[in-house]
Amino acid sequence: MEAIRQIVRIPGNHEVKIKVPEHLAPDELMEVILLIKPRRQSFKKKIKELKKTAKDPMYLEDMNAINQDFQYTDKVIPNKEKRDAAEVFAEIRGKVKYHEDILCQETGEWTEG
Repeated sequence: MEAIRQIVRIPGNHEVKIKVPEHLAPDELMEVILLIKPRRQSFKKKIKELKKTAKDPMYLEDMNAINQDFQYTDKVIPNKEKRDAAEVFAEIRGKVKYHEDILCQETGEWTEG
């Protein structure tokens, strides 16, 4: 199979001639596929479409759902009190019980996927 790409503009008469390489035999079957790339929108048209989107019920519904997802995280008030690690863990220092050597390897517990 051989693929040949030719890019042409659509002429006013809407007819396109295809140049077939000389090495291909006459009466050989070939498949022709037209891929039409739409023109890029002008900037003004894009802005107009974006303005319409702001009033689209489906878009507004999606935005509302996203806002609901963040309603709790937006209310989180950061802790501005700065404390060092010794102060934060003072309550539990010396009370933690280790059931084995904390430096032993745990690679046996992990399986390779």
